[in-house]
Amino acid sequence: MTETWQHDRLLVDGELVPASDGGTYETIDPSSGKVLGLAADATVADARRAVAAARRAFDTTTWATDVGLRTRCLRQLHQTLADHQEALRELVVAEVGSPV
Repeated sequence: MTETWQHDRLLVDGELVPASDGGTYETIDPSSGKVLGLAADATVADARRAVAAARRAFDTTTWATDVGLRTRCLRQLHQTLADHQEALRELVVAEVGSPV
């Protein structure tokens, strides 16, 4: 893994937003000390906002009753994970500082 990544926003209520206090943190490879990337550092308020948005979506949309929609979303997630399997494996291995 040679490049660093930056995901300094959170997905809340369908939008990518910074942490409410602007906080971020570096993800470090413990075996080398190398910075792997930067991530948004969610606060308790951010988590509460995300949970409230999820609850609102559950209560006010067809998500709870539309099996077809949920199936499509899960299949899309599965395909995306499969398409990026190698990169995800490399990242997880680096995050724990373990050789393959």
